[in-house]
Amino acid sequence: MANRTTKSLTVIALAVAILGSTIGVTAVSASAGVTAPSKASSELAATVRSANGASATTWLCKRYQELHVNSSHKLIVSVRNDWWGARGCMSIRNHLANYRVRTSYHRRGGVVSFPEIYTGCQYGHCTPYSHMPRRVTRLYRDRAAMTWYTSHNNAGGMHNTAFDIWFGRTRHTGGHSRGAELMIWLKAKHLGHPAGRRFRIGGRTWILSTWRAHLPGTRVYWNYVRFWAAHPTNSVKHLRLNPFVRIARRYGKIHRSWWLWTIDAGNEIWNGGRGLHTAWFWAKP
Repeated sequence: MANRTTKSLTVIALAVAILGSTIGVTAVSASAGVTAPSKASSELAATVRSANGASATTWLCKRYQELHVNSSHKLIVSVRNDWWGARGCMSIRNHLANYRVRTSYHRRGGVVSFPEIYTGCQYGHCTPYSHMPRRVTRLYRDRAAMTWYTSHNNAGGMHNTAFDIWFGRTRHTGGHSRGAELMIWLKAKHLGHPAGRRFRIGGRTWILSTWRAHLPGTRVYWNYVRFWAAHPTNSVKHLRLNPFVRIARRYGKIHRSWWLWTIDAGNEIWNGGRGLHTAWFWAKP
């Protein structure tokens, strides 16, 4: 982040303290993979401008709070503060497709947060110009691609950097997909080493694992498909989606009659995570 004057820092602290009563854009809906948003998620995001007015930083601290921002080629994506195990904040620069995690999580156990940026449909809400939901058979071979730049950092704790791509059994996006979750892990910290069959996609080696996932306390099940990069990377450019989908279809985890709901890029955080940063994101089915 750029340096600010002492006065600007004071204003930022004040803005975070009074989150919700500022200039900003209202938050919208929740992720397709967890739960529906609470009323608190509809509060306003806190936006603070630098002393010279050249840049603006928007803070998201409410659970499931999100903000529409601009990406490439007129694509509107959404940055979402998705936490459930511990409270957390993230910031966005200049209403563009980026974010930085501002909270260090300390709760033990499983994943407590997934700060993310996405295009597509979640709980009935679709970002503008996403062309989703989209039938699996209509994913064009060369058009369906993703670009994501993250910065190398020393964020402590246990976390990953991964695409989280959801496929529903129907076109209706009003609940859980109950279809498939396709995750593409670019890198991970303190999460061990993957085991499984290896595939060569986009000039990289990916390690495949699959299992049947379950939402605790419910009857919701779905197919989980994970491709983990054999060699960690901070970025991918025009990474084609179809090779991953074809392999998942070959294993019977995604069906041709299903629908692509959403393409997310974010960080699953078990603990720590402060400083994780996405510099740019773009995706098109």
